[in-house]
Amino acid sequence: MPTKLISKYSTVSGVTPSVSDLEVGELAVNVADRKLYTRDNENNVVTVNHAYSNVFASVAAMVASTTLQVGDYVSTEGYYGAGGGAANYSILAAGNYPATPDEKGAAFTLANGLVAVLQDGGSVTDLQFGVKRDNATDNGDNLVALLAAAKDPGFEVILTDGIALTNTALVIDRARYSIRGT
Repeated sequence: MPTKLISKYSTVSGVTPSVSDLEVGELAVNVADRKLYTRDNENNVVTVNHAYSNVFASVAAMVASTTLQVGDYVSTEGYYGAGGGAANYSILAAGNYPATPDEKGAAFTLANGLVAVLQDGGSVTDLQFGVKRDNATDNGDNLVALLAAAKDPGFEVILTDGIALTNTALVIDRARYSIRGT
């Protein structure tokens, strides 16, 4: 007779195992949420399935969510709303994010204290970083912040019409960035 294997499980939506519930590599499933969890080698409980099952219309809606958990993968349909700035994020514990969240594109602090970190394939607009549209404003610091935030996760930078580059030296490494006008 075959051996029957049953992993740890919960039938209550929203319930996740704690670090003390699992050994590294041990599996647990929430059958109500259809999520599979394990404990990683950094002692975090993470979801095994990397599907972007949580979709938010905007970054603000994602940031306000209190239901996201470490290991979740999240999609936003846009930055301010569905449209420009759509991206995918991985949810980390604040202590596991090696920098300070910029709160503009690369990483956001969530309402529950976790951090949403932009994954490859996302995009960000100059508007998110406060780059101005008039020729009288020096946008060097904001533009540098935008490009610096884009560097490590490798996301697309969208420069909108009318961006002022007065007194700003702008050098783009095309191997690192995909830049297009809107």
